[in-house]
Amino acid sequence: LIAVVVSNLAFLISLGLLGSLGEKVVGRGRARIGARDRAVCPFSAVFSMSYTESLFLMLAVGAFVAVERDRRALAGLLFGLACLTRLQGAVMLVPLGLILLSRDGWRPKPSLAWLALGPIAEALS
Repeated sequence: LIAVVVSNLAFLISLGLLGSLGEKVVGRGRARIGARDRAVCPFSAVFSMSYTESLFLMLAVGAFVAVERDRRALAGLLFGLACLTRLQGAVMLVPLGLILLSRDGWRPKPSLAWLALGPIAEALS
C-alpha cells in the first residue's frame, strides 16, 4: 500500500514539474495540456502501480527543471538519484551536460562536475 501511495504521489509531483518545465518552451496552456495528456494516456496506468517509473519520472523531470533554473547541485543530486532508480538514467548525462555547456558559452565550468553524481551512482548500483 505504501509503495502505491509513494508512486502516485511521485507521479502527481512529476506532472507539476512537467507543467513547469513546459511553460518555458510551449507556454502555460500547452504545458498544462501536455501534463494532462501524460496523466490520461493509456500507458499512465503503470504510474499508479508500485513500480519505479513514477519515481524515475519525477527525478528526471526534476533534474531538468533544476538545470533550467541553474541550480546545478540540485540537478546533479536528482540526476544521481534518477540513475539509482533506473539504469537508463545515465543517458540523461548528454542533454543535461549540453544544456549546462550552452549556458556557460561552451566552456566547461567547475560546477559541471555536479553531473558526475549520475555516473558515480550508476557505478555504485
